[in-house]
Amino acid sequence: MWSAFLGGTWVDLRSGDPDQDKLANSGGWGTERIVRAEVISALLLGARPAEPGRFPGVRLRGAKITGRLDLMGATIGHALVCEHCVFDAPLRFVEATTRTVRIVKSRLVSFNGARMRTEGILNFSGSVIESGVRLDRATIAEVTFRGASVGPDSDGTAIAANGITIDGHLECHDGFTADGTILLHNARLGGSFELSGARITCPQAAALMASEAVIGGRVDGAGMHVEGEVGFRNAQISGILRLSGAQLRNPGGRALSANSLVVGGGVWCGNGFRAEGAVTLVGARLNAYLTFESAELSHPGGTALRLDRASIGEFDGSGLKVSAGTTSLVGTQVAARVNLKGATLKNTTRPALVIDGADINGTLVLEGLTARGEVRVTSTTIGGAVELKRADLSNPGGVALNLRLLHAAELVLLPELPVEGSVILDQARIVLYRDDPSRWPGQLHLDGLTYETLQPPLPARERLKWLSREPGGFQQQPYEQLASTYNRTGRSGDAVKVLLAKERRQRALKPLVGRVWGALQDVTVAYGYQPWRAVAWLAVLLTVGSIVYGLHPPPPLKTADPPHFNPVIYTLDLLLPIVDLGQKHSYNPAGAAQWLSYLLVLAGWILATTVATGIARVLRRQ
Repeated sequence: MWSAFLGGTWVDLRSGDPDQDKLANSGGWGTERIVRAEVISALLLGARPAEPGRFPGVRLRGAKITGRLDLMGATIGHALVCEHCVFDAPLRFVEATTRTVRIVKSRLVSFNGARMRTEGILNFSGSVIESGVRLDRATIAEVTFRGASVGPDSDGTAIAANGITIDGHLECHDGFTADGTILLHNARLGGSFELSGARITCPQAAALMASEAVIGGRVDGAGMHVEGEVGFRNAQISGILRLSGAQLRNPGGRALSANSLVVGGGVWCGNGFRAEGAVTLVGARLNAYLTFESAELSHPGGTALRLDRASIGEFDGSGLKVSAGTTSLVGTQVAARVNLKGATLKNTTRPALVIDGADINGTLVLEGLTARGEVRVTSTTIGGAVELKRADLSNPGGVALNLRLLHAAELVLLPELPVEGSVILDQARIVLYRDDPSRWPGQLHLDGLTYETLQPPLPARERLKWLSREPGGFQQQPYEQLASTYNRTGRSGDAVKVLLAKERRQRALKPLVGRVWGALQDVTVAYGYQPWRAVAWLAVLLTVGSIVYGLHPPPPLKTADPPHFNPVIYTLDLLLPIVDLGQKHSYNPAGAAQWLSYLLVLAGWILATTVATGIARVLRRQ
């Protein structure tokens, strides 16, 4: 090796038997294969000066390096390349300045490169590092742990790289495993962070933490398996974040914590993505696509997926399965649509879906949604439609669908079966409302709901059955809204039927006197909506009185010069209050005729009062 150094040529000490050179085989090392660490250190530090036209370097295969390779603070102008080697003591490159350090398919106790500076790459591909790697605040061109296996140090940390600066990529994929935490707080990567297929194990603790990291490329964690929390809080990723097929497990805690994450490309958590524990992206800015298509999430007793106050280009949760926990989009802003088509959301103790105070420019697709627990979409503005076609919503004894204060261009409430539980539409504002009488919910809160068009255009008798499903008792506004809609579409007859139904429902809530008076208004003039009834009653009473008094004229009150008796005028004089036609004060009926006169006078006052009250009500309504 001493001789080969000057030319940078390989020194291959392998026995030729591949089985003897497996990393798991630590025995069988003859003295001819042992190299002292102090010799390597001496060569790297210039023990043999470089000769013109030659490029020195240490290149070893199949060697066992004994002793500690300690280059703390050194400036090293030569590459260190080791393959299939075993180091029996830790490597120390703290604050060193080096060229390429390549230790691949080797076994190391540990590596400490805190604050080191490397002009080339730092490569541990295929190596086994028993007790951790430290690269805090190091500056390196590129780092690769491809296929490597890293164990924990005394603190349980596999890779400590807080504040690291990497000009290129950080590669931890192709069979990479870590038994301990990976720390990348405040890391700066010019390239991508590759984690596809990685396995990181740190149960009930932080497994991968990259808070406030800045990554110039993508983060690819497709198919990785993690036991413990994955954290990207306040991180910035210029490319995509791909977690397709990843398996994240941290029961009772956070499986993925990415609050205030900023991603320039899409975020892909589909195609077999599974998370046991909370997935949180509170306040995240995801400028493109976020997908949890066919993902499986579970966080019993808590929020399985939290996107509160996030800003998202488009959200695709089609086929999402949440076996336990809430899916939350409180205060979320979505530039396009939210798609939960065919999703299955279950949470029996808390709401299954919460979209509260959100702003969605496109459509909220809940087609084929299966929800066990409350679906709450309240105080939310949706530029397109809320589609609940073929949905299966169930929350027995509670609220199944809460759309209070929803503003939407269209609401399509066409579930697969009638909703099991109450539906709340209080104070919602809908342009077009679509439903089906055969699938109306048993309990429907409609107070304050406004809409422009109802589909299908059912007759009033059907829509009154719709209004009667209000479990809180009579509410005036839903009747007035329905009547207004009928009037606007030229169906005044249906509007009158609705308003009459409103008055009758309202009458039932009044005390006895009010109920009696209301009944009189209903019978006489239909609360002013059918004034022709007053004319009909007047005609009937006038006919009866005229016949009776025509057959049995009453005697004059004064015998001297009474006016000529006219039974029609006499009856009309009794019926019309205030008006005096000169008949009723001139004749004095007796017996049954007298009681008839009292009845006619009373009926006249009732008709006059109810007509006046009805006219006043109509004027107030106008």
